[in-house]
Amino acid sequence: MDRSAVESGLVGGATQIKRVRDELADVDDRLTGLLAEVEDLRLRSIASETPMAADQVVNAERRVDALVAARASLSASIQELREAQDRLLDQLRSSS
Repeated sequence: MDRSAVESGLVGGATQIKRVRDELADVDDRLTGLLAEVEDLRLRSIASETPMAADQVVNAERRVDALVAARASLSASIQELREAQDRLLDQLRSSS
């Protein structure tokens, strides 16, 4: 791969990493709010002892699980992008 292609790949990779980090920050914010909501729903469920309240807790916990999975996926994507950046940097160094 020629130098300009490697440099272009580095710039593109940096842009992708920033985008994924922004998505991760958004997921983290949503997760923080949802965890507080789950705790509130748990307390309400204990106080009300109704099946509907218990269902609300289960549904909120499912949303937490989905966000945790999304967070893990985004973190893995960042790691993969960083590794790709490292490979490109190695190519750049070896071509110099």
